[in-house]
Amino acid sequence: MQPLLLFGESMRFLLLPLCIVPLVELALLIKAAGYIGIFPTVGLVLLTAASGLYLLRHQGADTFARAREELACGRLPAVELLEGVIIAVCGALLLAPGFISDTLALMALTPALRRPLAARILKRTFLSDSQGWFGRRRSACATDVHNDHEKHGREVEGQYYRKK
Repeated sequence: MQPLLLFGESMRFLLLPLCIVPLVELALLIKAAGYIGIFPTVGLVLLTAASGLYLLRHQGADTFARAREELACGRLPAVELLEGVIIAVCGALLLAPGFISDTLALMALTPALRRPLAARILKRTFLSDSQGWFGRRRSACATDVHNDHEKHGREVEGQYYRKK
């Protein structure tokens, strides 16, 4: 008879950090309060949380707009969706008081770090080619039509009328 496991094999690796990180955060907050005082420490925690929430709001809106643009062009917004997940995780990290979690969240909220991270995760885990799961689709995006013409030498036929 096998023992009942509350956590799967992959969850065991998450259990240790979930126990250790809050203790390290607490120790760092106590150490900082000993050096600069309780009120400045609380002020720093609130300042990092407020700045993180500001970044969270603006980066989330920017990522949502880029995902809508990709969908409008008929492309799968895989990188943007993963960026949205990363932004949500950053929001959870900002809710936890502490300097380490806030620093990690602020770093991941910067587009210069988040976009390459999301692209690398997608490349290593889900996407086998640059076209995504569904391949290249026809779309109404002007940039796609222009790029297709340059890459493949295709012409786009059409008619236009001048209003008099």
